Amino acid sequence: YQRRVRGGRGRKQVGAGEEGISAMQLLQTIQTLIDENQRLKTDNVEKTERLDQLRDKVAQLHARNERLIEESNRVMEQRNLNLKENSSSVQSQIMDLMREKANVEEELNKVSLSLAQFTRQNTILSRNLEMAEDEKNSLHHELKRIRGEMENLSSSNSNNFNQVKDLEMALVEERKQRKNLQVKYDALRDELE
Repeated sequence: YQRRVRGGRGRKQVGAGEEGISAMQLLQTIQTLIDENQRLKTDNVEKTERLDQLRDKVAQLHARNERLIEESNRVMEQRNLNLKENSSSVQSQIMDLMREKANVEEELNKVSLSLAQFTRQNTILSRNLEMAEDEKNSLHHELKRIRGEMENLSSSNSNNFNQVKDLEMALVEERKQRKNLQVKYDALRDELE
């Protein structure tokens, strides 16, 4: 029999007794090609699985990044709301203190007028002086209490300022983490490409 075999620079007539590819060699070559094809398929499957894993990981990182951003925004909105409420409360208390101070000053003026009117009456003057002293002490305690409340309000404002600074630092740290995640994401994307 004769077969045409491709090889070298052209075609050769191969027959019994002539040099060429034997049936065994041809089968071995075919088997080698089959094995190589199977290996390539297996390698392709492994690479596909690896690619899917990397895509899942990227998706997880992206989702985590989104959750962190949403949580950071939620915290900032809540902090801003709290600061606004605290500021309104402080302003209201300051207005109350100012009104109370005006009432105290008015009351002191009334006491002064009362003392002037009863200057000539020693007995009544003494009695009024004692009453004025008691009222003065009461006003002193009240003013002391008001000062204490104002100091507490000042301390509260200082704490609010510290909370804002902490929030700013947390935001800076969040931006750093987001940048690191972006770098990892870019590296994974480069690996996939």
